[in-house]
Amino acid sequence: MSPSSTLLLLKWQAIVLIVLGQRQAAAACFGRMLEVDAHNCYALSSRAHLRAQGGDAEGAMQDYARLTSLPQARAADFFNQGYLQESAGRFEAAEASFRRALALDEQLDRAWFGLAGRGHLCAQAQYPIAAHESVCLVRTGADSCQTPGARGGGEDHSPPARV
Repeated sequence: MSPSSTLLLLKWQAIVLIVLGQRQAAAACFGRMLEVDAHNCYALSSRAHLRAQGGDAEGAMQDYARLTSLPQARAADFFNQGYLQESAGRFEAAEASFRRALALDEQLDRAWFGLAGRGHLCAQAQYPIAAHESVCLVRTGADSCQTPGARGGGEDHSPPARV
């Protein structure tokens, strides 16, 4: 059987196993996919997700580290990595992951919330505002808040002056 046929068969087998509630067996299928193609983003992402759901945060972070080292990694992959890093108390690594996610897709609101959750935006903006408010400020310009570097360079998100 060709490698592409093997990957397709294993992918569908894993999907069926997930539907049947057999998450560990599905994770094993994704592992076999990675034996065929060590750089298969779908298998890495899927196995990482299953590991995280099953309580294996370290295993999931290892998969996300492999995945995010690949050039085809997506913004969502960096966000998921950051989320797990933050949950594990690895705040600097989480911030870097959230920022990489935003570099790939600045519309990824979950990554903005990830930054705000630890106050990264507030600390960067040097304003004593609540962390959850900083996302609203940056994303909507609902109040005066400058965010140097948060979106590529010191934009002023203040509302226009009323005349």
